[in-house]
Amino acid sequence: MKIITWLWFQSPNRHGYDADKVNVWAANLRRKSSEPLELAVVTDHPEGIDPSIEIIKPPGLFEDVRIDTWKEANLAPQCFRRLAMFAPDAWKWIGADEWVCMDLDVCMGERMLDGLFVPGTDFRIMNGTSSKRPYNGGLVQMRAGARAHVYHEFMRDPVRVATEARKRFVGSDQAVISMILGSGEKTFGPADGVEYFSPRWIREHGGEYRLRPPASMRLLFFPGQPKPWELIDTYGFINHGWHDGKPRGIAHEILPPRAARRGRPERVNLWAYDDPKRWGRAFKHECDRMAGVTCRLFVRESRVPDGGRVFVRLDQQGEQRDISREIVFALNRRGCITLPTLQEARWYDDKVAQLPVLSRWMPATWHVTDRDEAMRLAAAIPWARGVRLVSKAAEGSSSANVRVLESRRDAELEIEQAFGPGISCRYNRVQRGYVYWQRLVEGNPCDYRVCVVGEGLYGLVRQNRPGTITASGSGIFRPLTLSDKRERAAAELAVRISREIGTRWMAYDFVFDEDGRALVLEMSSAWTMKAYEQCPMFDFALRPIKGATGARSFKIAVDLLKSMEPQNNAAAA
Repeated sequence: MKIITWLWFQSPNRHGYDADKVNVWAANLRRKSSEPLELAVVTDHPEGIDPSIEIIKPPGLFEDVRIDTWKEANLAPQCFRRLAMFAPDAWKWIGADEWVCMDLDVCMGERMLDGLFVPGTDFRIMNGTSSKRPYNGGLVQMRAGARAHVYHEFMRDPVRVATEARKRFVGSDQAVISMILGSGEKTFGPADGVEYFSPRWIREHGGEYRLRPPASMRLLFFPGQPKPWELIDTYGFINHGWHDGKPRGIAHEILPPRAARRGRPERVNLWAYDDPKRWGRAFKHECDRMAGVTCRLFVRESRVPDGGRVFVRLDQQGEQRDISREIVFALNRRGCITLPTLQEARWYDDKVAQLPVLSRWMPATWHVTDRDEAMRLAAAIPWARGVRLVSKAAEGSSSANVRVLESRRDAELEIEQAFGPGISCRYNRVQRGYVYWQRLVEGNPCDYRVCVVGEGLYGLVRQNRPGTITASGSGIFRPLTLSDKRERAAAELAVRISREIGTRWMAYDFVFDEDGRALVLEMSSAWTMKAYEQCPMFDFALRPIKGATGARSFKIAVDLLKSMEPQNNAAAA
């Protein structure tokens, strides 16, 4: 189902709507859906809008409709143009038989969007903000022509209908919809995870100083004032649910903590897993250097109290992979806040888990769990045109468990093994019951590793192992300086992906296709820190951060963990 929003400019520009708001809106929706989303914006100002968002040319209807009791001078939004969606032939310019229309001023909750919009629904609209306002136009799901009489009645005399609707209801298009449809339409509301921000909502969910949204919330809309981007430095959950390049997950209270009001700094107690690679000890060392922060090491997660803040170095080697991941899962089940997060642990060293969120930026990639389907795929690959595949196990780092398939015969032999006795992998693991194939991007003598930590990044240009197509683990590298187009393109894509999937602790591997387009191969929330200690650090605008290198990573990790908001992880894996 297509999800659309609208962007137009009126004078004065109400609340600063612009292309950046569209991009953030799209990124937020995508990170809250486990399935790919078809997103579009209806606008005649496409400049600056992310290329992944479809641009729909406005139909031009009702753009000049104005009434005296709903004025732009009073910052009232002139939304009558959206009534064009009710035309019987709206599907022609929207490009879909059914769609969801959503306002830009919406903050994400912890609950995923999956299942909210049911295909085949004729019409559904967000519930109103009071008993005198049956509907709110911030969220509408509809099928083409389902309520065409709204369009026909408005079309006869737009100014008269709008004026009459405004006498009875608040708003522009939503007032018209409310008057013509009357009560009784199916609505979205709190039972669906759809809420709206208001003084009453604040009182119901903890009050001004302890405001916490319900765990069931999916979407929080902001009718009127303020808007979410105006509150990201006020409420931590809005920092997490709406972002515009500023630090996310930081809880800013209206009043300072009680200890701070008495003139003493508030003490923060952290924990760190004492891992074999000694990341936990490096993390604790940074804590020991900071005022007001304590850190205790642990080996058994049972030592950590419920609700603690914990740093864990995820490990790929041997049994430590499962041990370190299970520590994160167990801690989240007990309400702990972890870095990496629960989701980052699920992605770690699991290319299959990464595929749904990275596929838009990857080379053509297939994960097939059926033998016959794999055989059909092997037959369909254009081997004669020189196409080669990289076959990988879901697990593996430093180029382990990677093979190149040169022909259909190579692919079929691998299928027989994968769906038979299994393919032996590193650390006595076995790939069985699936193939994971990726089109080999030819002509790359190196790859680009970009690490995103907090609001900074650094990385390496890594040369391939001699005579191979793989760079990971070659030991031949130099720091990223962002001095050429490819380095900058890789860094820009790392920032974009991090924002869209909601991570601030992740490393990405990039290569470039024949058109010079950056493609991501995989990601990891742990890396060999020593190689990056002298790498210069840059901010998200790709400007050097004076005096900062990769050696600052553990200090950033401490700051991140101190600032992170609690997640609803009671059902953690």
